[in-house]
Amino acid sequence: MGKISDIYTSYKRSLDKSQQDYERSIKNRAINAEKLYKDFFKGLTCQGFSLVGKRNENDKRNLLYREIFRCLKLVDPKYFVIENVKGLAHLYNGKFLRRMLSGFSRLGYKVQWKNIDAKVYGVPQHRERIIIVGVKKNLKVNYEFPPAEYGPGLKPYNTLRDAIGEMDKPAKDDHYNKDDWPFFYMSRNRRAGWDSVSFTIQSYGRHIPIHPSCPPMVRAGKDKFKFAGKKKMYRRLSTRECARIQTFPDSFQFVGGLKSRYRLIGNAVPPLFARKIAESIKTMELSRFNKDAAEMSASRQYIIRQKVALMVQRKQTRPSVAQGI
Repeated sequence: MGKISDIYTSYKRSLDKSQQDYERSIKNRAINAEKLYKDFFKGLTCQGFSLVGKRNENDKRNLLYREIFRCLKLVDPKYFVIENVKGLAHLYNGKFLRRMLSGFSRLGYKVQWKNIDAKVYGVPQHRERIIIVGVKKNLKVNYEFPPAEYGPGLKPYNTLRDAIGEMDKPAKDDHYNKDDWPFFYMSRNRRAGWDSVSFTIQSYGRHIPIHPSCPPMVRAGKDKFKFAGKKKMYRRLSTRECARIQTFPDSFQFVGGLKSRYRLIGNAVPPLFARKIAESIKTMELSRFNKDAAEMSASRQYIIRQKVALMVQRKQTRPSVAQGI
């Protein structure tokens, strides 16, 4: 993540200026459950599960899912959504994912999870993420992930040309422009062509993919690539280009230094990706509401019919005045 102050300021400038001060730790903030929507969205810290990095099983951040348990107990939402890297399902034999699923079940949720590539929902980027959706067990619904909209036999993937094709050359202070190409960066191809989706937008400037206008990279051996052109012909994507690829609107303002802006953008769930999941939950909720309304209406109609039948029966069995005489 970027600096907390940069996250807060970026959010405040770009979205809701009335939001409370997010600089306060969630541990010290009293959550008024009555004023919250009954939905809970959370991006779990992913460094301990990333396929790139130290992969430390004892990383304390791997246990932050317990904070999600705490928040679910406090807020008691009808639904929740969790996002993390695909390594959550595989690293350490998937034990942290199993612990999470077991904990969610104990808290009263039916849970579905899936590894989804954001490009199937229109994000111009290869970005695989684990999405976990929980639904209260007492709700008469079963969640289903939205079907893919882009791909073979569907709409063509949105490409780098679609996302950043008309953007001007960035300012020097808007992209990582150091002559810095470490061995791990050169261990794989970092340049996708104009008519392809982008490689994953990461959170560190050194890891950012190369702009598609640059010459290609060529394989030079096992886990080794090299530039086909001179080094000066290559540059990484700028923060604004990364934001476009992540599907942020151009109006969204990212605050802070270059390092912080890259982190804010790279650590985010692509808004279009999040929207597709949110819309699927909304659809499920509307379906549940309509079903409940229909059942309630049928129940009311049955009660009315019973009352009418009872009134008719009473009228038929009531003795007339003449009979009384």
